[in-house]
Amino acid sequence: MKRLGVIIICTLFFILNTKAQTLLQIAHCSGDTALSSVDVWLDSVRIANDIDYRHSTNYRSVSFNSLGSVLSITPSNSIDTTGAFFRDTVMLIENSRHQIFLHGNVSGGYNPSVPLDIDMHLNSRVASGTVDNSDVAFFNGITDMGAMTLFESSVVNDLIILGLDHGHHSAYTSLEGLNYLIQLQDSASSVLREFKMSLAAFGLRDSAFTIAFTGFDSPSSNNNGAPIRMELVPNQGGPFESFSIATASIQVIHNSIDPGLSAIDIYSQENLITDNLNFRSGTSYLEIPSGIETEIGIARGSATGVQDTLISKTVSLTFDESYILVIQGMDDSSLPSFKPLSTLFFESKLQAATSSITDIVAINGCPDLLQIDIKETSIIDDYIFQSLDYGTSSGYNPLPSSIYQIELRNAVTNALIKAYSVDLSDLGGTSKTWVISGLSDTLISDSTNNAGIWVHGNTSGKLVEMSNFTGIQSIKGNGISVFPNPTSEFVYIKGKFNNHTYRIVSSSGVLVKSGSLNGLNQISLESLPSGQYHLQLTDGKSAKSETIILVR
Repeated sequence: MKRLGVIIICTLFFILNTKAQTLLQIAHCSGDTALSSVDVWLDSVRIANDIDYRHSTNYRSVSFNSLGSVLSITPSNSIDTTGAFFRDTVMLIENSRHQIFLHGNVSGGYNPSVPLDIDMHLNSRVASGTVDNSDVAFFNGITDMGAMTLFESSVVNDLIILGLDHGHHSAYTSLEGLNYLIQLQDSASSVLREFKMSLAAFGLRDSAFTIAFTGFDSPSSNNNGAPIRMELVPNQGGPFESFSIATASIQVIHNSIDPGLSAIDIYSQENLITDNLNFRSGTSYLEIPSGIETEIGIARGSATGVQDTLISKTVSLTFDESYILVIQGMDDSSLPSFKPLSTLFFESKLQAATSSITDIVAINGCPDLLQIDIKETSIIDDYIFQSLDYGTSSGYNPLPSSIYQIELRNAVTNALIKAYSVDLSDLGGTSKTWVISGLSDTLISDSTNNAGIWVHGNTSGKLVEMSNFTGIQSIKGNGISVFPNPTSEFVYIKGKFNNHTYRIVSSSGVLVKSGSLNGLNQISLESLPSGQYHLQLTDGKSAKSETIILVR
């Protein structure tokens, strides 16, 4: 009997102490600053040393007890598990692959308070089950959001994760190895962030991996902790790799003639994005998160923070699109021709559709011009923009690359405000914003705010007023002659030229011929139909023009 008892005891001892091997990865997803770096122990063996927040180990072989091993999380540089932050028994599977995610916190000041815990992803993997696809699991490590939903809006256009609670991972989702646009939604379906999940750019085809959402939705309510990120947990270990926040671009133009707003500050949410933007100046295109509501605030240049905002505009931008926000009107109601301080917001173009045109958008920001007309008088001989109300923008109008004569008129009285010469010859493929700025009433305006058309492009800087038109010189009488005219086949251009070029433009504004000039120049018109054409000569400083009549 004694011998049998010894055998039973030995057998039980062997069973209870049976060790097995498996592959294990630790991913640190706790944003508690007290846990910025920790050690992880399995029984009496330290399996992760000084692992930092938003870092992971590689998949490493560990020994475990088949009846359960104790996993402990301790301060970094620990020599044993004494004083562990966390301790629990885990059940691992032999000859498999597992992930363990650390999440939650041990300190006060986090809202809500979520105790430190682990999530085990048993039988994780590193290779996709489908050629050219990516198998993606997601982990919710955001303590102050609740259940997480993910909506893909560019390829799948559907939910890919629904209601994943904090501290949990999802099953694998098989996706083509493409680039996706992911909207992170809370339990109320409100979009908190939009991310570019760039599987192709990250080279993640044919692989399986986990993407972790970490940080806080409201950092200020959580000890000013880290904001939310969407991050790849690398299978080889190391720092998590962040996916970019999806953005759109917005340009701000300051067109308020209020002297008290000679410079303004621009805020996006609580962040100052432009400091001291002067009157008749514009920013370049600024990157703003897309997919969510963003409040753009306008304050005086002397503001000390977003609390000094005068007006604001809440915008929701579409990924990769561009927009213009114009500040107009006045804050001081005692000013003449008072219009309340306001914003104008619209989708814009960064460039024209083709290299032969310039896309123009006009903005009526002149408070004492209820409606304006802009008319071209030399080539098109028609309105480019008509009856444009104060505080509004036109659509984009594509103008062929050429030299134009522009009239700005009061659409109500037809009174001429100003005339300009506009050279778009070298601006093909671009887009420009024409801002009608200032006051047309010369009794209350001065040289600093008189009405006119001011131009802005895509880069930051001062708006530039168009060149005043005093009449383009006729080619005749300037040492240059054009003959015969009318003609049936060709024209000669004779004169002394210094870096001059010529352009022949149809009556509809289309460029039909161009070249450089030197001495006597014969230009064939044989390929052109009968009609009226405009011959334009320029040396880059001045322009000369002549009408050519082609008769067959």
